[in-house]
Amino acid sequence: MPYVAQAPWQASLLANPAAGKLILAGGLLDDPSSPVVSGIVDDARATGSHRILVVAAGYPSVGQGSSTGNDYAKLLANAGWKESTDKVEVISYGPNGTGGSLTPSRLDGVAAVLLVGGDQSALAPAIADSAFVSFVHAALDRAPEVVTDRAMTAAMGAWYVAASEPTATTTESTAAAAFLDGAPLRAGLGIFSGLSFEPRFTLDQRWGLVAATKAHPDTIALGISERTALVLDSGGATVAGERSVAALDGRAATYASGSNGAFTALNTVLDLFASGEAVDPGA
Repeated sequence: MPYVAQAPWQASLLANPAAGKLILAGGLLDDPSSPVVSGIVDDARATGSHRILVVAAGYPSVGQGSSTGNDYAKLLANAGWKESTDKVEVISYGPNGTGGSLTPSRLDGVAAVLLVGGDQSALAPAIADSAFVSFVHAALDRAPEVVTDRAMTAAMGAWYVAASEPTATTTESTAAAAFLDGAPLRAGLGIFSGLSFEPRFTLDQRWGLVAATKAHPDTIALGISERTALVLDSGGATVAGERSVAALDGRAATYASGSNGAFTALNTVLDLFASGEAVDPGA
């Protein structure tokens, strides 16, 4: 089968849906000294407000979500959010909607909102909860800066891989499943209607983005590495941090498995964007 030249995917797919800056992070806790974190604090400081709100979802309990939310509060403090008037409020969205209130009034006067996620296999209750979804949209409409991290970055797309968080012993098998058998896919929040996201892409070998393009060829899948973020503002989409963002385009792809079980993919396009680069679909 001959190679099929592909037209660039539309830059509008990565148009910023937020009123302020939107940062899609792959794993902020992996690098406490990341310039991405210090940039979040600098932007929050520039608003003149002293409230940052952290909302944690996708955790097995309210307590675990609160504990991780407090880890993000410490991360922000270490990056400079530690004046006497600076506050970080944590809301943990637990199973079945338990946890803190997600009323839009919680957004009043915020400098930034961090939406952080634990396990992608545990996101479904939040995504199915109209109150949670409404809160996310309100944050995008009202907050000067919105940051998503880990599983909540995955939730922002049209589809996400609902596989359990890989461990040291399951990383390779989870990655292989994305090639050979696919991976469990669920509808995301659809904030980006034509995109799918895989956070912690490098360290966890998140090749679930192949599963997304196989199942939904019209979807462009983006892998955002740990210690890295995709920053969207009025100037476009730019990679920040230490590592890279991968973009997989399978609109004209053909997938197959050989008689020996080897995976093949023809007419797929994989672009890599380094820190400081604009994510340009025509590059």
